[in-house]
Amino acid sequence: MSIADHKAILDPSCPDITGRVLEVFGKFRIGIRHPRVRRALRFLRRRQEKDGSRYGRWGVNYIYGTAHVLRGLRAIGMDMHADWIQHGREWLEAHQNDDGGWGESCASDVDPGAKASGQSTASQTAWALLGLCAFPELNGPASNGALRTC
Repeated sequence: MSIADHKAILDPSCPDITGRVLEVFGKFRIGIRHPRVRRALRFLRRRQEKDGSRYGRWGVNYIYGTAHVLRGLRAIGMDMHADWIQHGREWLEAHQNDDGGWGESCASDVDPGAKASGQSTASQTAWALLGLCAFPELNGPASNGALRTC
């Protein structure tokens, strides 16, 4: 199903919005013990791609989705060193462009092979940085490289 699927009456559940909701839960100190949070965590684990990324329906696409999930996980107090969470971080870091930024085109909406490939853009780089900022270690090579491009 693509983001432009006008046949859908309602949007399906998606990792990016689930991550954003978890971020709000964290602001209200609703943490990992809450039953709805546990249900969301199960959903996010099931929806993680084998490469560590997550699809984002409301932005372009995998960089956006992965970043928002990571932010939500941090907000609710997840151990950001858990293997499945680190897998998302590693995916983001592995797709940084040589210029220090990130890029992804709308083509990834219908072709997952196009995910996280493309010329660096301000929005994609910002989303990737937001995802990396979910981790306690902010001084990594990926974030430092991105900040040099600003």
